[in-house]
Amino acid sequence: VLKNARFIAKELKPYGMDWVQIDDGFQTNFGDWEGKKEKWPNGMKGTAERIKALGLKPGLWLAPFAVSAQSKVAQQHPEFLAHTVHG
Repeated sequence: VLKNARFIAKELKPYGMDWVQIDDGFQTNFGDWEGKKEKWPNGMKGTAERIKALGLKPGLWLAPFAVSAQSKVAQQHPEFLAHTVHG
C-alpha cells in the first residue's frame, strides 16, 4: 500500500489523484475492522498517517453490515446482530 501511495504521490497526484484506498483483506474478520497485526504492525492509524505525510488522503474499505461469526463483535455482542425467529 505504501509503495503504491509513494507512486501515486509522485506520478499521479499532479493529475488530480488524491486518495489511496486500502481495500478488502486488511481486516481481521468481517465486523472486526482492525488491520491484521502481522501485516499492519502500526495499525490503520499509522498507515493513514504515512499516507497523509505524502500529501494524500487515506481511505478504508468497509462493509459495516457484514459480520463474521468468528468476529469479536459477534462473539462479544450477539445482541448487535439480526437473528431469525429460530436463532
